[in-house]
Amino acid sequence: MKVVSVFTALILALFANVVYSAAIDSSLSSRDVNVTEAADFGDVVSYVLPDGRRKIDFYTNGVLDGSAIETDDGATFFEADGTEVDLNTVDEKLLKRQSRWRLAIKFAKLIAKYGKKAWNYIYCVGTSAMWRCGDEYLGCFSHGIAPWECIEGIVCVGVAARGC
Repeated sequence: MKVVSVFTALILALFANVVYSAAIDSSLSSRDVNVTEAADFGDVVSYVLPDGRRKIDFYTNGVLDGSAIETDDGATFFEADGTEVDLNTVDEKLLKRQSRWRLAIKFAKLIAKYGKKAWNYIYCVGTSAMWRCGDEYLGCFSHGIAPWECIEGIVCVGVAARGC
């Protein structure tokens, strides 16, 4: 009886990915880099700059809240007026902001910690999926778990995380 149970579990484990991937339409796993993706709480526009660095702009009701630009060691975040956001200080002004920009700043700290690997993961999964599942990823980050190892986040983004 144990042999049958073990054999069944092995077969299920071997073929689950094949069955799962066949059931998901390829259009659901689109990872177009230069697109505007509407998140539940605002617009997130991601694109590649002429010098090859990546940039994400955060909008609320069509108004720019701020942006993030990829750097060698992570990211630099800017206010809508172009002034740099100091990620090392959490001031009262930042805490009073709308939650979407606060979420973006929290992701900035994640990017600052994990650098290019975090950028690559965010672009691989898609910015919309990443922001939609922000609570899960930030929960893992607060416990020192990298985004690509965050089970809750991976489950939340679903098929978009395949191959990332």
